[in-house]
Amino acid sequence: NLSSYQAAPLLVLHGGPGIPSHYLEPLADVIPYRSIIFYDQLGCGRSSPGPEFGELGESYSIDQSVDDLEVLIQKLGLGRGFHLYGQSFGGLLAFEYLKRRAEAANDDAPKCRSVVLSSAPSNVDLVESVANGLLSTLLDAYDNAAAPGSWRGSEVIRGYGATPP
Repeated sequence: NLSSYQAAPLLVLHGGPGIPSHYLEPLADVIPYRSIIFYDQLGCGRSSPGPEFGELGESYSIDQSVDDLEVLIQKLGLGRGFHLYGQSFGGLLAFEYLKRRAEAANDDAPKCRSVVLSSAPSNVDLVESVANGLLSTLLDAYDNAAAPGSWRGSEVIRGYGATPP
């Protein structure tokens, strides 16, 4: 029951942008005692098809995504409250939604009882910079993996081949 006071539903926001919520569905197996709403953002998974990713422009802004989330919460009638789980980009949306609610005067919107931000970036530029540095290091290690001496101590196992029992 989405309006139950004892087991307020969990509203799940997926990562991306552009990745549907399917990978988060195992949450239903570990939280069987409450309703879980898997919200697919514009053009993802089971949501209404939007423009292609390259054509989204302003319609795929964070502000528009938070507007869409507010509409969903109102349409579902979550007046007695809900819990919010945001993973990656979904965590960013959850944060922006809560920030908007905190800044609203005389807010009568349904109340978010708790929030989990899972792997949510607080600075996307920093995340991309660090990821690019790590990728560069990984690619350099891959390029040099076959260099002489890269397999130290392999003479102990040279010539080994598994045989059936």
